[in-house]
Amino acid sequence: MAKILIVDDDKDILKFADALLTQANHEVKIATNPIAAIELLNSRSFDLIITDANMPHYTGFELVKTIRVDARYKNIGIAMLTGLREKESIEKAIKAGVDDYIVKPIDPMIFLRKVKELLDKKPPRKQQELNFSSIAKETNAKITLETQVISVSESSMKLRTQFALPEDSLLNIQTQIFNSMGIEPPPLKVISVLKVDSEFHLTIGYVGLTEQDSEKIRNWINNELNKRKYKAI
Repeated sequence: MAKILIVDDDKDILKFADALLTQANHEVKIATNPIAAIELLNSRSFDLIITDANMPHYTGFELVKTIRVDARYKNIGIAMLTGLREKESIEKAIKAGVDDYIVKPIDPMIFLRKVKELLDKKPPRKQQELNFSSIAKETNAKITLETQVISVSESSMKLRTQFALPEDSLLNIQTQIFNSMGIEPPPLKVISVLKVDSEFHLTIGYVGLTEQDSEKIRNWINNELNKRKYKAI
């Protein structure tokens, strides 16, 4: 059971999210504005904060920034729950300090899955992973430096690069792989950095991915794995 704070000026959203999380055995507190949320944060501890973006007088982006400069909440999970779907809004949320981005209207399964991922600090289940040959041309990608895609899963990519990047860095990557999947390149966030000999392996997670795009990624991975099985016969 986790202690979760939900901040939204829409009472119907608060009621729905509260019911979902309570049924999942979490302890939930609600706030209808960021000021009330700060008061709750000053009086008790929470494991996760879920906040709307657009609220009167004080936005969710400002709330997240305020929380992130407080040493007490440096490592707390924060998700933005909002109807804003534009890539620019997702990037703004990441820069403010959110860990994930949940698009309204609430899909109960996606909502609870993302909450579990944030609380676990890791993917909730074993996912199929497609590994690439080091010479595969289509895995070449470009950030502001040359890098190479090592593998792709439903929730993340792994890159090989000569430079380390700070965790939580926001990346925009252009690679043919996204074209093959049939999706627009999503905002990406550095989850972890591992030094291997003279290079670095970066795990970068997709942020604000819709369920439709997630399904396209799953299908693409399954198709590629099936192709390899067929060639191996």
